[in-house]
Order: sequence, then C-alpha cells, then structure tokens
Amino acid sequence: MTATAKLARRACYRGITLELAAGGEGWDPVELLVLEERNQQNFRNKDRANHKELVSANPQLRNVRLLQTSPRYEHLLWLPDVVSSAYRRSLTHRDRTSRLFSIVENRVHFVNPVE
Repeated sequence: MTATAKLARRACYRGITLELAAGGEGWDPVELLVLEERNQQNFRNKDRANHKELVSANPQLRNVRLLQTSPRYEHLLWLPDVVSSAYRRSLTHRDRTSRLFSIVENRVHFVNPVE
C-alpha cells in the first residue's frame, strides 16, 4: 500500500468515525464501528493504531469501540461495496441497473475525509 493510499484510508476512517460518533437527524451516535479485517497483521495493527490515535485526540469518542472482522462472519460488511458499486454505476451507465442507487439514495450520506 502506498503512502498516499495509507493517508487516504486514515482520512476516510477519521471522517466517517467523527460523523457516526456525532449522530445525526433521526439517529443516535454510534459507539461500535465494525471494520473489515485486513489480511495482514501489520495492517490490522495499523487500523487499531489509527483508531486509538483518533480516540486519544477526541475525548468525545472515548466510548467508540472498533471491531475488526470478516464479511464471512458479518455479512453487512458487504453493504458498502454494494452501495458504492450502485452509485458508480449510476454515474457510468444508462441502463436499467444504473437505477439501483435510487433505491438507497435517500439513505446515503457523503462524508468529507478528515486530515
């Protein structure tokens, strides 16, 4: 993984964590983040370190826990892939399947990465 990819992953994780922990209109703050477990131990350790660093820097996140697991055990981990694919297809195709995103569009919230 390149340095740029590592920074992008960290920024995206920080952005989504801060948004979820803050809660929103019609939903409570999230206190458990379920993250897809990466293959290599050093990558899993980096994800844990990123979480620990974020929590240490933001006292309002002290109750936010991280659980890393496989989609084999937590099937909802496939959901971001399905939604992302449907969104991409809505931009790149004009066929019947490109309308899949419209099914979930009103439930999707885009988050800006945090450096």
